[in-house]
Amino acid sequence: MRGMEVENGQVTEQTASSSGAGPQVASEQVEPTSERLQKLLSVDEAADICRVSAVTIRRAIKAGRISHIRIGSRLLISRWGVAEFLEASKVPAGGLAPTSGGKSLRGKK
Repeated sequence: MRGMEVENGQVTEQTASSSGAGPQVASEQVEPTSERLQKLLSVDEAADICRVSAVTIRRAIKAGRISHIRIGSRLLISRWGVAEFLEASKVPAGGLAPTSGGKSLRGKK
């Protein structure tokens, strides 16, 4: 059986041994939920960090370029997901920016 205990702001997971010797505190500490959720960003917050519009972030999510969490209609993005997106968008010095392969990004005219 497992349980959680909060002591001095730290959350530890406890497991009860089958021998009945009492709970054993696991060596791994679990981050409190509120701290984990604070690491998630809204689309607008991610756009501010990337210095792009929220529409750009939504398009990148739709294209599968940003990993995200969908809860109902709300999109949440981890700070790690934003960093990964920015890293993938880097253009090497002296290199050319990624293109659409000669196709118009706006559709047919």
